[in-house]
Amino acid sequence: MENETSRGESMTTEAIESLRLPETFDDVGHRLVQEIDALIDRTDVAAAELDATLVTLGDESLARLISQAVRKNFLDEVIWLSWPDHLYIPRQANPRDYWPTATPPANHLYSESWVLPRNSAGTNASIDTGTLFSYSALIPSEASTSRSSTAGLGIIFQPDVGMGVVRLQPEAHCAGVLRTALEFFPQIAAGYVNVEVELILAAWVKTAAGLSFLGSSVFSVASSGRRDQSFGAERRPFQATFKGPGFSTSFTVQRGQSYLFGVANRIKVTSTLTTSSGQPLVINPAGKLNVWGYMSCFVPHISVVVEHVIVP
Repeated sequence: MENETSRGESMTTEAIESLRLPETFDDVGHRLVQEIDALIDRTDVAAAELDATLVTLGDESLARLISQAVRKNFLDEVIWLSWPDHLYIPRQANPRDYWPTATPPANHLYSESWVLPRNSAGTNASIDTGTLFSYSALIPSEASTSRSSTAGLGIIFQPDVGMGVVRLQPEAHCAGVLRTALEFFPQIAAGYVNVEVELILAAWVKTAAGLSFLGSSVFSVASSGRRDQSFGAERRPFQATFKGPGFSTSFTVQRGQSYLFGVANRIKVTSTLTTSSGQPLVINPAGKLNVWGYMSCFVPHISVVVEHVIVP
């Protein structure tokens, strides 16, 4: 079946430009991946040196994400004078990128951030810029131990309805690299490794004792797949944007309560590696176990929309 464009008709410049594919080789990312591998291979590497490399990686990756992300105005056909009740943005964001006629009240700015575990190398979250960076890796001396790290940021929400259902719906632009290289022959291992990255939408209610967990929804971003010694060294870059109703979750809320609504990115590095006899595996000094991942995310806004009023 012939294309609708006749064979003799040349394509316009605009049509050709629309077919352009994104660059698949990231020289900056490739260089930093090599630096991380080199640090992991060293037995004398100091934690501060690895942290410094990860900070550089996070800064460059996040700057690229922010420059690529397309911010949009939340305008309907009618321009309202006041800031939209549903809209929350980073503290240092330019309000005019979101709404042309008003600035956000203080309670519509990001207010909470967290990192788990607290000493995660390079992992950080910023309520000022709306950025998240997580990194996690297997340690050769504890090759059988799975690891993870999480970075999150959030808002405090106080409903003005007696009871209702609200939808938490942020937007997130994410990019990163998953790395797997099991090069420690002639040592033989059973089991596999897997590096996964996820986005999590979650909610807590504030109580006298602190925070009580309400629930969460998990969204898969990328995975290395299960890898063992039969695979060669692999480096998998990824980039994805999450937004709209498909990236949301709902919670029941009531007046008089304060809620923490958050979005987090999580790196999970799973290992079932053991020796051939089923004992915990320790990689010998001459071998390489480069199994790690990082993900940078830019969250330009968080929306909380009332879906259903149960009690006015």
